[in-house]
Amino acid sequence: MAWFAAALAPDNEVTSVTRFEEALVRVKGDDPDLVIVSLGMRGFDGLRLCSQLRSLPEGRNVPILVVVSEGDRRKLTQALGNGRQ
Repeated sequence: MAWFAAALAPDNEVTSVTRFEEALVRVKGDDPDLVIVSLGMRGFDGLRLCSQLRSLPEGRNVPILVVVSEGDRRKLTQALGNGRQ
């Protein structure tokens, strides 16, 4: 995800986190315009993070962009299904 942050950084304020709890704290305190979640990170449940973000009043309306590994249809389908709830 470092390349993603580098591509966005010239024109945007970008914050990158690697811990689940830190992501939740950032959304509560920073009022982000967009949250990007990689579903391919080892030891990090991105789908659970998306669900937790939606359960927060501060995260309810923040757009979430999920990034999946090429060919990972299962996680993509789950993410899309969760987005409709």
